[in-house]
Amino acid sequence: MAIVDGQPTNGEKVLNWQREEKIAIPLTEREKRMAIRCSDWNRIMRNVKNNLEPTPKISIIYSILFGIAGSAGLSIIPIAKSEGLASWVAPLYVCTFIFSLLCAFVFLLVEIKIVQPSKCSRIKEIEDDMKDIEDMFIVENNDTGPKYMTY
Repeated sequence: MAIVDGQPTNGEKVLNWQREEKIAIPLTEREKRMAIRCSDWNRIMRNVKNNLEPTPKISIIYSILFGIAGSAGLSIIPIAKSEGLASWVAPLYVCTFIFSLLCAFVFLLVEIKIVQPSKCSRIKEIEDDMKDIEDMFIVENNDTGPKYMTY
């Protein structure tokens, strides 16, 4: 069946339909793209996914320990002034306060010295990897700043 001037030649009717729709097309100056190798992209994605994995929540442990220390510390004075308690109760609260406070500080230092720097170093590795990939492209310098060649 051939169509001539919007009408088929064998006598069938044709539905002419036009759809008017506005779409946003990005300007070429705003929407530059860089073509990178799939292996580079996969490596970056793998690094990002590994970095998004939850780290051990040491903060929960030291928060609980600080809470125990606070509770025991606030209970020491009323317990010491109470009468009729066994002689071991007040020293037990003091020991609980000191032990939980020291343990909380140890866990806090572990997070500050070990966990946070390792996460920052993983993020730095991803940034360095992305910078290496960007450096493979030819840069055009003009008055609006550097632009990367697209392929």
